[in-house]
Amino acid sequence: MGDNALPEQRGPEAQRPATRVTTSPAWLQSFVALAVLLNAAATAFGFLQLRRLSDTLEWVVAPAIASGASDRARQGDPAPGTLEVEFFSDYACRFCRAVAPSLDTARAHFGSKVAWRYRFLPRSPREDPLGFRASLAGVCASRERDTWALYRAIAAEAEWSRDAFENALASLALNREGLENCMKSRTAKEILWADKYEAAALGIGETPTALVGTTRIVGVLPADSLIRVINAALAETHRP
Repeated sequence: MGDNALPEQRGPEAQRPATRVTTSPAWLQSFVALAVLLNAAATAFGFLQLRRLSDTLEWVVAPAIASGASDRARQGDPAPGTLEVEFFSDYACRFCRAVAPSLDTARAHFGSKVAWRYRFLPRSPREDPLGFRASLAGVCASRERDTWALYRAIAAEAEWSRDAFENALASLALNREGLENCMKSRTAKEILWADKYEAAALGIGETPTALVGTTRIVGVLPADSLIRVINAALAETHRP
């Protein structure tokens, strides 16, 4: 190139030093990914443990909560010498619904000779929100109808679902505004806690369970078998 040649011109980009791109070693990237994964797992496990602790505490404090439920909306104490049958049930339990015809037959057969008690034993609101809500509705429905009304209406449905629950409620023609307000109340929850605690104190954890005097019946029992058990308990009750 001659002496008269123009000096070489370089733009700004040409004058910028080259950028070096570096990458972390593969083992370091794997370590970071593993650390993130372990942290997420620990967080999820901790959250799960807290939820379990919350559920446990809920039932541990149930006796204290239930102490205010003595005025719960159900029949009064049976007269001395009257046999009491307690039925622990969950609306969402298909076997609980299946035993409804046997219970209806036995109740009609014995009339006022036997005091029948429906006890609410749903799963926790976290495990089964619909079943728990239905139990609250059952507690509150008993203020307008007898305690068994919603149970019979739900048992009459072909299957258990949110629509079946709503259909059963509608069939009772309840005051829905009053029902919803009652279901949000502490009193309604206290009744559920009281029944849950009573079941635990008796060692009852399965549904359906019927307590006929001192005889425990778990599962579905035909009407004639149930009547025989009750007759035997009545004979024992009236034995001098």
